[in-house]
Amino acid sequence: MHSEHTHTPQKLIVTDAGNHRLREIDLTTRSVTTLIRPTRSSTSGSSNPAGHTNNSNPNPNLNPNQQQCEDFQSPGSLVFDRCTVNPESVCWIVANGGIFRYVRATGSLCAHLTGAGGVSSLRTDAVIDCLSSSSSAGGGVPVLIVLNWRTVYSFDPLTGRMDFLAGEADAGGFVDNTSGEKARFSWPRGMVVVERERERERCIYVADTQNHCIRRVTLPASLFL
Repeated sequence: MHSEHTHTPQKLIVTDAGNHRLREIDLTTRSVTTLIRPTRSSTSGSSNPAGHTNNSNPNPNLNPNQQQCEDFQSPGSLVFDRCTVNPESVCWIVANGGIFRYVRATGSLCAHLTGAGGVSSLRTDAVIDCLSSSSSAGGGVPVLIVLNWRTVYSFDPLTGRMDFLAGEADAGGFVDNTSGEKARFSWPRGMVVVERERERERCIYVADTQNHCIRRVTLPASLFL
């Protein structure tokens, strides 16, 4: 389960992987609303996803306008869009081996990654974060940073371009390297993008679990237009 916190109003956006849903928790009323669910919905109580009430059992906390998507399976990492005027209005979500863009105001959902740059699909535990700089193709769409297994990539949703940044995909271990090409991670489980204009620092920090350390990857200047 991954989540992002909205400030106005106070809500929590949560990916519910076992139930294949994106859900919203109102932190004031504690109500839970489903925002996205798979197209194929169970109607039998015995085959319900664990812990979820489906449409056959009326639930005041189900949103009747919720988005349905057949490909929205096992959602994981999500991040708000830092390129929009209101960052909390758009979410980027890892699901079903790809990356989806969800617009909260309209409920629209669009798949942006279906196998680019030699990466046929993302693992369910892939982690994404968002840069404040937009795609080279314009359109106000950000560049995303993707941690997929042992490798870090940058992904441009508009062009579909996936570029390698660091980490050998086929070998684990611990290797630091200035270019990133021979760097090795062991079960990295978390990642965050850091952009500090005053210090001119643009990098990512990776939680390298089995190596019991935090690793720093410097991002190339070409990502910041």
